[in-house]
Amino acid sequence: MEEFMDLPPLFVLFPLFVLFALVAALVLVQAGFSDAVAARRSDMPASAKNARRRSALLLVAGVILALPVGFALLWWDNFGRGAVTLVPGVITCLVIGLALSALSIDQVDRDSSEREASLVPRSLRSVVPPRFAVATAAGVLLAIGGLIATTLTASADSFSNEMRAFSISYGDIGRTFSPYPGSFYSAPLMIAIVLVLVLALACVKGAQRWGAVDTGLYDMALRSRIATRGVACAAAISAFGIFVVGISLDRAAGAVSSVGDSSWGWKAAGILGMGMMIYSGVLGLWAIVRFVAPLPSMSR
Repeated sequence: MEEFMDLPPLFVLFPLFVLFALVAALVLVQAGFSDAVAARRSDMPASAKNARRRSALLLVAGVILALPVGFALLWWDNFGRGAVTLVPGVITCLVIGLALSALSIDQVDRDSSEREASLVPRSLRSVVPPRFAVATAAGVLLAIGGLIATTLTASADSFSNEMRAFSISYGDIGRTFSPYPGSFYSAPLMIAIVLVLVLALACVKGAQRWGAVDTGLYDMALRSRIATRGVACAAAISAFGIFVVGISLDRAAGAVSSVGDSSWGWKAAGILGMGMMIYSGVLGLWAIVRFVAPLPSMSR
């Protein structure tokens, strides 16, 4: 018996994307324009104002780029592949803007012959909250490992002949569910996760270089803001991948149980799937908070 549970049609997904656009607009105001406005503060040296304004405008460009990319992926669909890659595509645009920000502030702006910023230590801990970095690294490993696992357990469905189904047989009973994150869905997801991770690491590495401005306090704040937001993008895309894997494993475990197979492996997979969905929610919310407010305390 075969059951195809394709993703919702475009008219159902469109309101969700409108909601995303509103959230993206809020992030745009908070993370982009607020930085540009803050750069006009009178107590900032000219180098800090210029670097922060340049960084903010490039982040805004990434957010603006995310809107047409998101609409294009949603319109493309392709058996739900466009909808699945919607969030990763948008996050990729954001981190591209951040990477350009990190690159732009390497253009040194000097206000004086002495550079206090050059004396500030450059370490990973100094530019990214360590606990958040560890949680993100764990999320990346969990997302990639989970997507590999679903790819290895996927089958080709009879409708599109793509690896996007889950088949189970036990005795005389057999069932097939689709969609399921086989290579049809997991390949673009893993590519996006790796790309965002590389760009996030580029942001962090850029934040450990010599100061962009002459004043150490403003220089470190600017570097930490870019690096933390880059890691937040990696955390967000990992959280999305973990959620996809978690809900898929939980559904697959339910399918195995429905045909009478009581093997402990799939029971464990169902429990793992629930745990992954919970972790994805926590990591995703943490990523949003760190993206919008990247500098509360560098000790967390």
